[in-house]
Amino acid sequence: MTDTARLQQAGARKLRDRLVKKQVEIDRWQTLLRSLYESLHDGVIDKEEYQNLRKTYSRRRAEAEAQAEAIQEEINREMGNFDLGWGWMEQFRKHKNIDALDRAIIVSLIERVLILRGRRVEIVYRWHNEFHWQMDLILKAKEMLPGRKAV
Repeated sequence: MTDTARLQQAGARKLRDRLVKKQVEIDRWQTLLRSLYESLHDGVIDKEEYQNLRKTYSRRRAEAEAQAEAIQEEINREMGNFDLGWGWMEQFRKHKNIDALDRAIIVSLIERVLILRGRRVEIVYRWHNEFHWQMDLILKAKEMLPGRKAV
């Protein structure tokens, strides 16, 4: 019932959308940098303002470029993991009958552990969004089985 390829494509699409948005942000900072010189030349800002704004805009553009590179690496990793059979489902299948936690299992399955007030602990698993999305697909597929009415 699970369609891993569709799930993987949806994940890659989300990452590509994030990459496009980040590229738009990079372009915006580049445009601001170009217009900054014109503002200096036209006398709208003085040289000190120009240098301060140029440094700020350059730093923000560099941060956006680094984030875009990280997103691209995530896309490459996700596509590579899927091609090698190490997608998110494979990680869970690989560890389905464990009786003790070790570092490798924690790193491969857990994204972060949150310590909350009242001695509560919340564990955020890697691929939790994909897992919930896949569960929704399964539930919808079960609803569409013969003999059942769609809700």
